Amino acid sequence: MVVEDDLGISELVLERIAAMGLACEAAGTGAEAIERISAKRPDLVVLDYSLPDMRADEVIRSPGMPPFMIATGRGDEETAVRLMRAGARDYVIKDSSFLEELPLVVARVLRELDTERSLAEARAGIEASLREKEAMLREIHHRVKNNLQIMQSLLRLQAPAEPDDRLSAILSDMQGRISAMALIHETLYESEDLARVDFLRYLDALIQGLASAFSPSSRALEAAVVGESFELPIDRALPLGLIANELLTNSLKHAFPPSWTGRARVLATTGISPEGGPFIEISDNGVGLAGDERAGEVLGPKTRGLGHAGEVLGPKTRGLGLQLVSILAQQLGAGLEHGAGPGGQGTLWRISIRG
Repeated sequence: MVVEDDLGISELVLERIAAMGLACEAAGTGAEAIERISAKRPDLVVLDYSLPDMRADEVIRSPGMPPFMIATGRGDEETAVRLMRAGARDYVIKDSSFLEELPLVVARVLRELDTERSLAEARAGIEASLREKEAMLREIHHRVKNNLQIMQSLLRLQAPAEPDDRLSAILSDMQGRISAMALIHETLYESEDLARVDFLRYLDALIQGLASAFSPSSRALEAAVVGESFELPIDRALPLGLIANELLTNSLKHAFPPSWTGRARVLATTGISPEGGPFIEISDNGVGLAGDERAGEVLGPKTRGLGHAGEVLGPKTRGLGLQLVSILAQQLGAGLEHGAGPGGQGTLWRISIRG
C-alpha cells in the first residue's frame, strides 16, 4: 500500500510498483490508510511522513500496523531516522532519483520480510519439535520413577511374614536406594531443565523423606538442608544422590541410639569450593563413629580423624553402605573426607566434586 497525498506522485509510484509484479493500492489520508490497513492487511506500507490529516507517527501507532517504510522530503532525514528507530524498515528521500530508488528499496525490504517469515516458521517448527521431545523426556522420567516405585513395592511385598531383622534391614536399605534414584527422576520431571538436577532441591526432598521414615517418635529431630544451589547432569547426580542417601540414612539410623540424649540434628550443606567444584556435607550431632556400635564393623579400627576415601574406606570395609559410598565417590572422581561434626560432636562427611 502506498500512502501519499500527492495524487501525481501516488500514480507514478503505483506504476513502478505494478511493474515489479506486485499488487498495490493507494490511500491519500492517514484515516483512509488506517481503515484500509485494517481491512486488507498489506505486506508492506510505503508511508508519506506528512499527510493532510495526520503525521506518520499517528498512523504507525494504529493497531495491527504491518511492516512499513517512510517516504519523506529532502532535509527531513532526521525524522526518517527517528521513525526507523520506531520500527520503519527503511526510508526513501523524495528527490530526482526517488522513482528509480523506490522499487529497489521495496524489493530489498520484501526479501528481508520473506527471509524473516521463513526463519520464524523454521524457528516455530524447531520449538514445536523441542516441546514434543521435552514432553517425551518428561514422560520418560515419570515412567522411570513409577517403575522404580513399583520395584520398591515388590521389595516390600517380599518382606518375610515371620520377623527376620537381618533380611528386613537388607530389604529396607534396598528400598531406600531405589527411592533415592526415583527422586532424581522426579526432580527432573518437575524442573524446567530436564538435563540437570538442582541438587539443593533434591537434597531437601531426600532428607525430609528420610527423616520422616527414620525419625523416632520419642525424640525430636531437626533435619535441614542449607547452602548454595548447584546443578549436576543426571549421570553425576545419580551417584551423588546415592552417596547422600547412604550417609543420611546412616546418620538417622545409627547416630542416635537409645542411650543418647539431647536434640538430634542432621544437616546437609551444599556449596561451591574455592576451586570451583560443588560439594556437599552430611553432618549430625550424634554419638559419632567412635561411639557407634557399628563403627568397628563399618569402618574398621584404624579409622582416625579426617582422611580421604582411600584412607577412610579401605579394602577391609565390611559395611555395604559405606563400601557403596566409596565406590560411587571413585566413580565420580570425588574427594571423600570424614571427621567430627560441628563443635566436635557427631560425624561430618564431605564429598567434593572436582571440575
